[in-house]
Amino acid sequence: MLELGTPRMSDLAAHLGLTARTITTAVDALEREGILARRPAPRDRRATLVELTPAGRAHIQEWQAFQCQLSEEVVAR
Repeated sequence: MLELGTPRMSDLAAHLGLTARTITTAVDALEREGILARRPAPRDRRATLVELTPAGRAHIQEWQAFQCQLSEEVVAR
C-alpha cells in the first residue's frame, strides 16, 4: 500500500490543487468518518498534520482489493 506519511494540511491542499477552505471541509468530513486524524506539527505550532487512522488504512485496503477484483473481471472477459 502507498504510504502517504503525515502531510501538512497546506501541503495536501497544494498537492491536490484545493483551497485551504476546501481541504479543511474535506478533512472535517473524513475525520468525522474516522478515516483521518489531525495532529499538531511538532516543530510548527501553526501547522496541522493529517494522517490515516487504522480505519482509514482498512478502507484503502478494501478499496484496493475491490479495484484488483474489478480489473481481473474486466480482463477475464
